Amino acid sequence: MHLDLSRALAGELTAAGVIADNDQKNFVSARISWRGTKLFEDLESEFGEGVTELREQFVSGLGMGAVAAEFVTAPVPVTPACRRALADLGGLLILSVTAFDRVLDSGRPPPEVRYSATPVSPPVHGGPLEAWLPSIQTEYFRRLDRLPQRQPAIRTLADSIMRRMYAAELGSVSPQPASRSTWWRKNVLPIVMLGLPAWIAADPFHSSSFFRHLMWLARLGEFFGWVDDCVDHAEDVILGQANRIDFRLRSTSRGHLVHWIAAQGKRVLAQWDLASGPPALRSTFAVIVWSWIENQPARAGF
Repeated sequence: MHLDLSRALAGELTAAGVIADNDQKNFVSARISWRGTKLFEDLESEFGEGVTELREQFVSGLGMGAVAAEFVTAPVPVTPACRRALADLGGLLILSVTAFDRVLDSGRPPPEVRYSATPVSPPVHGGPLEAWLPSIQTEYFRRLDRLPQRQPAIRTLADSIMRRMYAAELGSVSPQPASRSTWWRKNVLPIVMLGLPAWIAADPFHSSSFFRHLMWLARLGEFFGWVDDCVDHAEDVILGQANRIDFRLRSTSRGHLVHWIAAQGKRVLAQWDLASGPPALRSTFAVIVWSWIENQPARAGF
């Protein structure tokens, strides 16, 4: 079933024109490595040498989040300096979510989530990625507060969404099947938080553009959620953790479902094109999707 779903979705995505050739994969992979390495070196100077042994894990998550943030914030009017800052925020966000999920997946008690830039002491003797979670989250909010605060209401909204995002992460590991709202928040809110900070610093700011972009971010997160469920379906069945695929297959065929999912991906990319995103960043979307399906390293963090 896992292979059939993945192959079927791959075929539908190809037919929909959501494809990534080797040159595009190499280009995006190089950006992930470059962005991740640059941000890691900044953090290493902040956190100390204890983080050095986790370089590979940090670079992967930071780089993936950074290039994803570049893609989703491309249509928002901000300065070049803000674009770099937003990429760094995206890297820290995805690394934070990755570390948080790792704790939950291990069955350990959920870690405390920090929602402020109040300084914390990094682990004295290093430790696994999740041991650095307080430092990562604190650094995230420190950099978020350094953005030009042109829209204070959106900064407040970001705090609210972050709390709902982590609450959904907790709800997704409940012994009971996740509700539709929990599934939606778990998949959508991290993507919303990749793009929302850009509007704190947007100049000019137009409410119609903001809400249109917010709805697009939600559609992107839903699409990624469906891709993730397709890829993980076989494993979820074995573990007795039915996902949204099983629910939808009660009322539709497998072929119709993967066709619908691919159509959502095509729609998301077409809407990004209408927003005049830079052509050089366009391949980021397809590379992330295909790395997910092919279970390659570029999937890290999602």
